[in-house]
Amino acid sequence: MSYNVIHASPSEAWNRDLPPIGFSVDSSGTAMAVSKFPEPNYYLRMARPPRGVLEFVVKAYRNVKHDHNILKRLIHDFCEESRTVCDMSRTTTTEIDGVSRRSREFLTGRNLSRKKWLAAIIPSPDGGPYGLLVLFGAYVGPHRNGKKVAIMKRPVLKGLKESFQLTNSR
Repeated sequence: MSYNVIHASPSEAWNRDLPPIGFSVDSSGTAMAVSKFPEPNYYLRMARPPRGVLEFVVKAYRNVKHDHNILKRLIHDFCEESRTVCDMSRTTTTEIDGVSRRSREFLTGRNLSRKKWLAAIIPSPDGGPYGLLVLFGAYVGPHRNGKKVAIMKRPVLKGLKESFQLTNSR
C-alpha cells in the first residue's frame, strides 16, 4: 500500500452528505497540496502552488442524466463558484478507470490568470441519480492558442488520470 494513494470511501462520502461513491488516486510525484473533503460537494481538491499551476478536483453532482448537456451545466456551475469567466471548448471523451467518459475542455480566467481544464463526468457505478465531476486544470497564462494546449500530456495530470479508480469498499 502506497502512502501517496488517497482514498475516499462511499461511507466517508455518505457521512458528509455526498453521493456514496468511493475512489482512489495516487498522488506520488505530484508535489500537490491535498485537501480531502475540503468543502460541501467536494471530495478532493489538489493544487500545485503557487496559485494552482496544476489542479485536480473531484466534485459531486446530482442528476438522473449523465450527458453532455449536464456536463456543460456542471462546468458553468464550477466557473460561477470560482467567480471566473468560462470559455467552453470542444467536447470529447477521456478514458478514466478503463472506461471512456464524456468530457469537455474549457478555459477560465483571463490573461495571466488563465487556466485550461478538462472536465469529465463519471456516473455512479450503482446507477444512482448522481456521479462525480472530475476536473484537471493547468495554467496556460496569456498563451495565444490556449485552447490548443494539450494539458493531459503533462506528466502529473496524466498520472492522476491513469491512477484514478472507482472503489466500492465501505
